Amino acid sequence: MVPLFQRPYTWGEKQWKTLWEDIVDFYDLDPSDQRSTHFMGAIVTMPARSVPVGVSKFLVIDGQQRLTTIAILMCAIRDALKLEPNEPAYRRIQTHYLTNEGYPGTDHLKLLPTQSDRPSFAPLIESPELKHQGRASAKRMNTSEADSKLCPKTSRVAFRKRCCKLLKAD
Repeated sequence: MVPLFQRPYTWGEKQWKTLWEDIVDFYDLDPSDQRSTHFMGAIVTMPARSVPVGVSKFLVIDGQQRLTTIAILMCAIRDALKLEPNEPAYRRIQTHYLTNEGYPGTDHLKLLPTQSDRPSFAPLIESPELKHQGRASAKRMNTSEADSKLCPKTSRVAFRKRCCKLLKAD
């Protein structure tokens, strides 16, 4: 859970490109090579005070831009592979990395961004069976508010293009 005091998602092309190049460089390394590690930076969290029901909650104190970007990248990989919701690889990405299966509301997302990012972030994460809920919440948003919250969607599009290009190269 990203606390209210954190800034909204602001990473742009420069940061996405750097992350993507790091991932591709890492992918090309020989796994037996000692250099085949990558440090993305520290992620600082602390347990959140919450009712002891549902999933364990942690506040992201540092690393929310990276965590949000990685979640968006996982969506782009899932979408670029054109996986069907019933395929094991789709389910693995969706339920291990993006959502908490069986939990409703704010407990459904593994990463809950700042309130201002939720309307644009949640529909990217949701599986196709849940997209109608994303459309309903988008309809409730003010149009100017929806237009100003496109950064997560823009990053997903950028990563999806890179994933598709990489898949064609292999």
